[in-house]
Amino acid sequence: MKSDRLLALLLALQQSGKQSATELSSRLEVSVRTIYRDVDALSAAGIPVYAERGSLGGIVLADSYRDILARFDENEVRALFVSSDEALADIGLLGGRRSALEKLARAMPSRTRATLGQARGRVHVDGRRWIGTSAPSAPLAALREAVWNDRCVTIAYSDRRGAVTRRTLEPFGLVAKAGVWYLIARDGETVKTFRVQRIARVRVLERRFTRPSTFDAGEYWNGVAARVAGEDAPYVATFRMTRRGLANATVYCTVESRTRVRGSAQAEWLVRIAFASFEAAVHEAMGWCDDGVAVEPPRLRASVHERAAALAGLYAGVVDILPKGRS
Repeated sequence: MKSDRLLALLLALQQSGKQSATELSSRLEVSVRTIYRDVDALSAAGIPVYAERGSLGGIVLADSYRDILARFDENEVRALFVSSDEALADIGLLGGRRSALEKLARAMPSRTRATLGQARGRVHVDGRRWIGTSAPSAPLAALREAVWNDRCVTIAYSDRRGAVTRRTLEPFGLVAKAGVWYLIARDGETVKTFRVQRIARVRVLERRFTRPSTFDAGEYWNGVAARVAGEDAPYVATFRMTRRGLANATVYCTVESRTRVRGSAQAEWLVRIAFASFEAAVHEAMGWCDDGVAVEPPRLRASVHERAAALAGLYAGVVDILPKGRS
């Protein structure tokens, strides 16, 4: 790809200084004419690379620009090489990240490369939830291409009630939130957010659209997140939990605090947990059974009791609701 070649050209100039077009063409395995076209493209983009004429001339990257990589401090290097590949793998860019970092590493001075060697493999960020279905790769791959090429798409989308609609959208960006992907797109005159997991089919159209020059997916998403946080405050409840219950809660929920219960026959804790909603708290409490017994608020205890009684009645008559001839 041209973008990869331009990056390789910049890194070659940063690492080795002035080189002739012939040397660069051999190194990058392209023609001399292509090298000059790439130099023009980089110059047009505002990067200070130019060709010096004469017998001692060559392609030059300004010293001020070459010094940038040499000025990475240790924390900046470590931040670059913290491992977090899941989102990139979803949209088919995992190899691109690793390749780019390897090229960047080779272009760094020896002192910085030593810091890099120590940073590799020490911190890994796993953005996925323990429970949940990953977004399908086929829709993501199609949406990625549409986003980058400003192409309209037609999707089949299921809402929360399962109703399917067909929409033609202008895709502005993609966001990964804890392993769940969202599409930001203009639907008619309104910019909306769509959960990619609910998109059954994607067709990329030949028709292009004009993407707003000021739109930034990160800034837009921060606004969405702020609105959601303001509208949906967490529901906090306290449970009396066994060791197994606490272990499960720590993995699957947001535990705010825990206090060991003294004098109990078995190891138990009072645990404060923040849930996304009241319904989420009830659902988890039903699943924990006696490993996690709700203590407060009283409304939660009453709801769990009511639903448990209804569930017991349902299962007591399970044979009666089966079709005849089956057991």
